[in-house]
Amino acid sequence: MVYYSKLESLGVECPKLSGGRTILRNTTRRIVLTAAPLIVILAGALLVLPRLTTSSAEPGDPSAKARPAASVATDVRKSPVAAPQYRMTADDTLQVSLDGGGSYADTTPVALVATSTEAAATGISARETSPSSSHVLSYGWDSAVPSRVAVTTADTLYLSEDHGSSWSEIPIKNQINSNVKLTSVDLSPYDRNTMVVGTSFNGIFETTNLGKSWKEISDTKALRFFYRGAGFWEEVTSVDYDPTNPSILSFTLGYGYGTFRWDRSTGAVTKVDTSAGDSVASMTSVAAPLLDTANAQAQQRMKVASNRVGIYVSPYNAQGDRLPGYLDFAKKEGLNSIVVDFKDDFGYLRYDSHVPTARSAGAVRPLFDAKNLIAQAHAKGIYVIARMVVFKDRELYSYDDGKYALFDSTTNRPWGVFRKEEVPVVQKSENGQTGSAATAVNADAPKKTELKTVQVEWWVDPYSQFVWDYNIAIAKELQTLGVDEIQFDYIRFPSDGYVSRIVSHYKKPGMDRVGALSGFLKKARQSLTVPISIDVYGFNSWYRTVYLGQDIEELSRYVDVICPMFYPSHFSREFYQNMSYIDRAQFIYHEGTRRAEDIVHGSAVIRPWVQSFLIGGELKFDEPTYWTYLTNQLTGAAEGKAAGYTLWNASGHYYMVAKPITGFTEPYSSSAVPPGNSTTP
Repeated sequence: MVYYSKLESLGVECPKLSGGRTILRNTTRRIVLTAAPLIVILAGALLVLPRLTTSSAEPGDPSAKARPAASVATDVRKSPVAAPQYRMTADDTLQVSLDGGGSYADTTPVALVATSTEAAATGISARETSPSSSHVLSYGWDSAVPSRVAVTTADTLYLSEDHGSSWSEIPIKNQINSNVKLTSVDLSPYDRNTMVVGTSFNGIFETTNLGKSWKEISDTKALRFFYRGAGFWEEVTSVDYDPTNPSILSFTLGYGYGTFRWDRSTGAVTKVDTSAGDSVASMTSVAAPLLDTANAQAQQRMKVASNRVGIYVSPYNAQGDRLPGYLDFAKKEGLNSIVVDFKDDFGYLRYDSHVPTARSAGAVRPLFDAKNLIAQAHAKGIYVIARMVVFKDRELYSYDDGKYALFDSTTNRPWGVFRKEEVPVVQKSENGQTGSAATAVNADAPKKTELKTVQVEWWVDPYSQFVWDYNIAIAKELQTLGVDEIQFDYIRFPSDGYVSRIVSHYKKPGMDRVGALSGFLKKARQSLTVPISIDVYGFNSWYRTVYLGQDIEELSRYVDVICPMFYPSHFSREFYQNMSYIDRAQFIYHEGTRRAEDIVHGSAVIRPWVQSFLIGGELKFDEPTYWTYLTNQLTGAAEGKAAGYTLWNASGHYYMVAKPITGFTEPYSSSAVPPGNSTTP
């Protein structure tokens, strides 16, 4: 996907010495015998010429000389041939024109550099093996020598000296935050070793030695205005060296925050008034669609999934006499959907599944009748969303001797998250019995505990095709049972524990974490007709990022709904700390929803989770305060034009709904497609 691209060249040309070699060959003897003084003149000219033109040294060559100012280079290089022009296509291909824009040809894909020879030999497509390191996101060229062009992918920087015919990687990955996306790039017209990169939330970085070292140039007093707190900067979607003044750097901030000129010699920053016709040379935004949004099936699925406002109902509360109470609550409050765990956080299937592997693994632990639940909900006009926890799965982790678990490089055993916790001491009776018999004997004795290391998380391998197929088989069964939507949760890699020790036994050559999640979702999309939604961290929808593989820009290609967890309690208090805590809740949902919409460019709808629980210091809120806290979130979501929202409270005790919320829900419910119509032709 292209963020911001340059569409107009500055017209600086390189001269051609037409027929030079023929002239030299035919007159060599005459020059040597009768015109020796010309040799001295010619030699002098050859010594001077490199100082007036671009060095031919390879990237990183310490002998490369600094290029003179653009005005000098322009005087030397004059040619009637048009300078190269570049553009991006909707499928992330960089193209070049060598005839002034009359015709364009594809440059060599950087995927050929990003993907290993071994991966290429497998026939795996670049998008599926390494999305974050093979898709061009932005580009910039040297305005003094337009044959030099640089591109960024999510986490990699490449430079070409020959109009994109060949590429070399410029080191940057290990020198900045590994979770950012590289959102913009430009090459200095004054020094061939200097280039600048903008990022999604880490600021602006510059190198003067082609990537051997980078300096964060945004962390200056003049530019602190776009620092958002807690280590996060606003996204930099375009960055440009001024072709006439080496002290000027121009940049654009994402999500409508403006374009600025920064004079590094004085520290002055000026906002560009684009509405008044002011502009920055070569700075033009072109947003490429991520997919064909005219696709009738995709449009229908998004229509069906839109305008859903609902509540989470745990499988324990979805059974027996408890379910009708939640359906009645939803109906009374103008809610039109429920999210229920059909596959929970331990990997238990809470309905009577007939998926063979699930039964073999002992994962089928029914708590409710799926068909009855769906029928009751539909009878009240309520849309049923089947939540499935995907890669955190204790039952599949243990299946077949841990064959499908992530592995620990230190222990060479299945990897997990372990913590020290107080656990009950196993009690024994006088005759040595344990369990219930011992408990009965020691009923009046003080309860004893001990501090032990226990496993608290179990993760299966997101690269495993077997794991993919297992979850897709469950989803297909749920679709057959009649659920309206499949919602994948824990669609990510682990965040806690010793993550540096994680090893995959199933990772394909060249594939990364984004590729693993994309591959699973692509396969699921091909197998299902109902809408698919995914739950993601709030920060992963606020910024473009590859954190834990949750790159929503990429994942939205294969799903219909993105569900960010914009819980205000989970954002650092230093983030936008100038706001009051309660007001910030509204801002987070408004701004977060708006930004998520911008990131996915219409390829999925945004339906955030709403924090309907209190945690930490929030537990001191009185009823009027937490009511305002809740409704501020609902107001913010509506202001951000969310396609609905879902209230989350794991216990199912929605005490924060202290008053009717019909004013916040009915506008959605009245526009929703009736449940049961979610499948597409």
